[in-house]
Amino acid sequence: MMASGDFDLAASSLEASGFTAETLRERVETFFGGEPRLTVVIPNDRLVGVINDAAKIQLPSEGKAWMMAQIPLTHEPNRAKEDDVMLMGAAVSFFVVESREGLRFEFEIFHA
Repeated sequence: MMASGDFDLAASSLEASGFTAETLRERVETFFGGEPRLTVVIPNDRLVGVINDAAKIQLPSEGKAWMMAQIPLTHEPNRAKEDDVMLMGAAVSFFVVESREGLRFEFEIFHA
């Protein structure tokens, strides 16, 4: 959602986070400092694999699972699919909670 620029939908999908679209965008795009701003991207398949391999999942305990993943960011969004593009990852963790509607993410924290 963020890679396509839909921070409104991304913020609304985070239960009890207190994020608006603008605060979520600000937090993510300036995670490593202010300027120049970073852009959330979907990189090439090889780099997606690297990001996925680094993800951590803790299976349910007391009705909640926990997950940490990287949000891929770059200063070169037009080159996101290139193998030599410089990517950075903002680590974020969530609780995965089962509800009547299905599974939902509850934002925990951004990790420095």
